[in-house]
Amino acid sequence: MNAFVLSADPEALIEARFLGEDPVVLDSLSNVALNIMRHNPKAINVRNEWGKRSMIIKSEYDPIKAGKLHISKKNIVDATKSISDGLPIGIYRDDNTKVPVVLKSDVKENMSLEQFNDFSVWNGKSSAPLSQVTKSVKMDWEYSLIKTYNRELSMAAQCDVRAPYTMKEVHAEIKAEIEE
Repeated sequence: MNAFVLSADPEALIEARFLGEDPVVLDSLSNVALNIMRHNPKAINVRNEWGKRSMIIKSEYDPIKAGKLHISKKNIVDATKSISDGLPIGIYRDDNTKVPVVLKSDVKENMSLEQFNDFSVWNGKSSAPLSQVTKSVKMDWEYSLIKTYNRELSMAAQCDVRAPYTMKEVHAEIKAEIEE
Protein backbone atom coordinates (compact mmCIF):
# COMPACT_ATOMS: atom_id res chain seq x y z
CA MET A 1 0.00 0.00 0.00
CA ASN A 2 1.04 3.58 -0.64
CA ALA A 3 -0.10 6.67 1.19
CA PHE A 4 -2.51 8.74 -0.89
CA VAL A 5 -1.84 12.44 -0.54
CA LEU A 6 -4.36 14.79 -2.12
CA SER A 7 -2.09 17.78 -2.54
CA ALA A 8 0.03 19.29 -5.29
CA ASP A 9 2.78 19.94 -2.75
CA PRO A 10 2.80 17.08 -0.20
CA GLU A 11 4.81 17.59 2.96
CA ALA A 12 7.84 15.38 3.46
CA LEU A 13 9.04 13.65 6.61
CA ILE A 14 12.65 14.67 5.95
CA GLU A 15 13.90 17.71 4.08
CA ALA A 16 17.20 19.50 3.55
CA ARG A 17 16.54 23.19 2.89
CA PHE A 18 19.00 25.48 1.11
CA LEU A 19 18.73 29.28 1.12
CA GLY A 20 20.50 31.69 -1.21
CA GLU A 21 20.26 34.20 -4.03
CA ASP A 22 21.25 32.09 -7.03
CA PRO A 23 18.73 29.46 -8.21
CA VAL A 24 21.48 27.59 -10.11
CA VAL A 25 23.52 27.12 -6.92
CA LEU A 26 20.40 26.08 -4.98
CA ASP A 27 19.57 23.57 -7.71
CA SER A 28 23.05 22.03 -7.63
CA LEU A 29 23.07 21.79 -3.82
CA SER A 30 19.60 20.27 -3.84
CA ASN A 31 20.65 17.72 -6.48
CA VAL A 32 23.58 16.62 -4.31
CA ALA A 33 21.20 16.12 -1.37
CA LEU A 34 18.71 14.28 -3.60
CA ASN A 35 21.44 11.87 -4.75
CA ILE A 36 22.38 11.16 -1.13
CA MET A 37 18.73 10.47 -0.30
CA ARG A 38 18.29 8.24 -3.37
CA HIS A 39 21.30 6.12 -2.39
CA ASN A 40 19.78 5.39 1.03
CA PRO A 41 17.57 2.27 0.72
CA LYS A 42 15.39 3.43 3.63
CA ALA A 43 14.31 6.66 1.87
CA ILE A 44 11.41 6.76 -0.59
CA ASN A 45 9.56 9.43 -2.60
CA VAL A 46 12.71 11.50 -3.08
CA ARG A 47 11.76 14.81 -4.67
CA ASN A 48 12.59 18.46 -5.09
CA GLU A 49 10.37 21.13 -3.51
CA TRP A 50 10.31 23.18 -6.73
CA GLY A 51 9.10 20.22 -8.78
CA LYS A 52 10.16 19.51 -12.35
CA ARG A 53 11.49 22.11 -14.73
CA SER A 54 9.39 23.02 -17.75
CA MET A 55 10.42 24.22 -21.17
CA ILE A 56 9.73 27.86 -21.94
CA ILE A 57 10.29 30.07 -24.94
CA LYS A 58 11.98 33.38 -24.14
CA SER A 59 11.88 36.27 -26.53
CA GLU A 60 13.66 39.57 -26.00
CA TYR A 61 11.43 42.41 -27.14
CA ASP A 62 13.11 44.98 -29.39
CA PRO A 63 11.29 48.32 -28.93
CA ILE A 64 12.99 49.95 -31.93
CA LYS A 65 12.14 47.25 -34.48
CA ALA A 66 8.67 46.67 -33.01
CA GLY A 67 7.95 50.39 -32.74
CA LYS A 68 8.54 50.85 -36.48
CA LEU A 69 5.97 48.11 -37.11
CA HIS A 70 3.56 49.42 -34.41
CA ILE A 71 3.67 46.13 -32.47
CA SER A 72 3.58 46.19 -28.66
CA LYS A 73 4.55 43.63 -26.03
CA LYS A 74 0.85 42.93 -25.52
CA ASN A 75 0.54 41.97 -29.19
CA ILE A 76 3.35 39.42 -28.75
CA VAL A 77 1.71 38.04 -25.58
CA ASP A 78 -1.63 37.72 -27.36
CA ALA A 79 0.01 35.94 -30.31
CA THR A 80 1.72 33.39 -28.05
CA LYS A 81 -1.51 32.83 -26.10
CA SER A 82 -3.25 32.02 -29.37
CA ILE A 83 -0.66 29.29 -30.00
CA SER A 84 -1.01 27.57 -26.62
CA ASP A 85 -4.27 27.87 -24.65
CA GLY A 86 -6.04 30.32 -26.89
CA LEU A 87 -6.85 34.00 -26.51
CA PRO A 88 -10.27 34.79 -25.00
CA ILE A 89 -11.96 37.36 -27.25
CA GLY A 90 -15.56 37.31 -26.03
CA ILE A 91 -18.49 35.41 -24.55
CA TYR A 92 -21.32 33.75 -26.44
CA ARG A 93 -24.60 33.88 -24.51
CA ASP A 94 -27.41 31.40 -25.14
CA ASP A 95 -30.23 31.99 -22.64
CA ASN A 96 -28.57 31.32 -19.26
CA THR A 97 -25.46 29.65 -20.68
CA LYS A 98 -22.23 31.57 -21.22
CA VAL A 99 -19.60 30.05 -23.49
CA PRO A 100 -16.19 31.70 -23.90
CA VAL A 101 -15.10 32.49 -27.45
CA VAL A 102 -11.41 31.67 -27.82
CA LEU A 103 -9.10 32.58 -30.71
CA LYS A 104 -6.70 29.74 -31.41
CA SER A 105 -4.00 29.70 -34.10
CA ASP A 106 -3.86 26.78 -36.48
CA VAL A 107 -0.36 25.47 -35.73
CA LYS A 108 1.18 22.03 -35.47
CA GLU A 109 1.64 20.34 -32.09
CA ASN A 110 5.43 20.10 -32.44
CA MET A 111 6.47 23.57 -33.48
CA SER A 112 10.20 24.10 -34.02
CA LEU A 113 12.06 27.23 -32.95
CA GLU A 114 12.44 28.29 -36.61
CA GLN A 115 8.67 27.98 -37.11
CA PHE A 116 8.12 30.01 -33.94
CA ASN A 117 10.42 32.75 -35.29
CA ASP A 118 8.20 32.96 -38.40
CA PHE A 119 4.96 33.06 -36.42
CA SER A 120 2.92 36.19 -37.22
CA VAL A 121 2.25 38.82 -34.57
CA TRP A 122 -0.91 40.81 -35.32
CA ASN A 123 -1.46 44.37 -34.07
CA GLY A 124 -5.02 44.84 -35.37
CA LYS A 125 -4.04 46.41 -38.69
CA SER A 126 -0.96 44.54 -39.89
CA SER A 127 1.26 41.63 -38.92
CA ALA A 128 4.97 40.80 -38.81
CA PRO A 129 7.00 37.68 -38.02
CA LEU A 130 8.09 37.36 -34.40
CA SER A 131 11.77 37.45 -35.43
CA GLN A 132 11.29 40.99 -36.81
CA VAL A 133 10.05 42.44 -33.50
CA THR A 134 12.44 40.68 -31.09
CA LYS A 135 16.19 40.66 -30.56
CA SER A 136 16.27 36.91 -29.96
CA VAL A 137 14.00 33.93 -29.41
CA LYS A 138 15.33 30.91 -27.54
CA MET A 139 14.08 27.85 -25.68
CA ASP A 140 15.12 27.30 -22.09
CA TRP A 141 14.21 25.25 -19.03
CA GLU A 142 13.06 26.83 -15.77
CA TYR A 143 11.22 25.92 -12.61
CA SER A 144 7.57 26.94 -12.74
CA LEU A 145 7.25 26.95 -8.93
CA ILE A 146 9.93 28.88 -7.04
CA LYS A 147 9.58 29.21 -3.27
CA THR A 148 11.01 31.64 -0.75
CA TYR A 149 11.63 31.47 2.97
CA ASN A 150 12.04 34.73 4.94
CA ARG A 151 12.21 36.64 1.64
CA GLU A 152 15.13 34.55 0.39
CA LEU A 153 15.09 31.92 -2.35
CA SER A 154 14.64 28.51 -0.80
CA MET A 155 14.89 25.02 -2.27
CA ALA A 156 14.43 21.80 -0.33
CA ALA A 157 15.38 18.22 -1.13
CA GLN A 158 12.66 16.04 0.37
CA CYS A 159 12.03 12.37 1.09
CA ASP A 160 9.81 10.05 3.07
CA VAL A 161 10.73 6.96 5.07
CA ARG A 162 10.22 3.33 4.01
CA ALA A 163 7.71 1.41 6.15
CA PRO A 164 9.60 -0.47 8.90
CA TYR A 165 12.13 2.31 9.55
CA THR A 166 11.79 5.46 11.62
CA MET A 167 12.34 9.06 10.57
CA LYS A 168 15.00 9.52 13.25
CA GLU A 169 16.96 6.53 11.95
CA VAL A 170 16.98 7.69 8.31
CA HIS A 171 17.67 11.31 9.29
CA ALA A 172 20.73 10.25 11.31
CA GLU A 173 22.11 8.29 8.34
CA ILE A 174 21.87 11.08 5.76
CA LYS A 175 22.34 14.23 7.87
CA ALA A 176 26.13 14.22 8.17
CA GLU A 177 26.66 13.47 4.48
CA ILE A 178 24.30 16.25 3.35
CA GLU A 179 25.82 18.81 5.75
CA GLU A 180 29.28 18.17 4.26
